[in-house]
Amino acid sequence: EIWREVQAQHPSTRGLDATRMVELSRGLSRFEILAIASEAVEEAYRKSIAKNRFCAVETGAMFRVWPTSSR
Repeated sequence: EIWREVQAQHPSTRGLDATRMVELSRGLSRFEILAIASEAVEEAYRKSIAKNRFCAVETGAMFRVWPTSSR
C-alpha cells in the first residue's frame, strides 16, 4: 500500500514494480520507505535537469539510497 501511495504522489516512480518493492522493503518502517522514495525521486529530478529530459526513478536508484543495515 505504501508503494502505491508513493507512485500516486510521484509519477516518476510509476514504472517501479510495487509488489517487488514491498518484498525488498520488508522490515523497514514507513518513515524509512518514504525517506528512501523521496531521495530516489530527488535523484531522478536532478538527473532530469542535467539531461534536460524526463528521467523516471529506477529500481537501481532505490538500492543506491537503501540503508545498508536494512538489506
